[in-house]
Amino acid sequence: MPVGYVDAVGAGEEGINWRPKLLPEPPEGKPATKSELVSEAASRSGLTRSDVDKAYNALVAVMLDHLASGGKLRVDKLGTFTVMVKPPVDRALQRQARFKQRRMAARKTGAVRFAPAAALRQAITEHDEA
Repeated sequence: MPVGYVDAVGAGEEGINWRPKLLPEPPEGKPATKSELVSEAASRSGLTRSDVDKAYNALVAVMLDHLASGGKLRVDKLGTFTVMVKPPVDRALQRQARFKQRRMAARKTGAVRFAPAAALRQAITEHDEA
């Protein structure tokens, strides 16, 4: 339910009393930085920070290259990244009082859609319940 969801609460003589039912705000805090991720991964894996940093940079570079080429990227237990592509469109453009048909090619929008994997959804649910 979105923030500001309206819920019907009681029906008096005047009819239904509508009042907003606000959902809790997401937890405050800053996003994890690269340095924090590298430090945590190094402590969990037993590798040096330098090795983990190199692996992180290589992984990000490969992911960026794959997504930039228009591919779909599936990361196990995390989710799927998909580059959004606008389909080709026929548009009538008016120039100098006459219409010309122009076919616009399909193009990447620069937007990436993320669909979380079941493992990520489950981890979030379990974290919220704890």
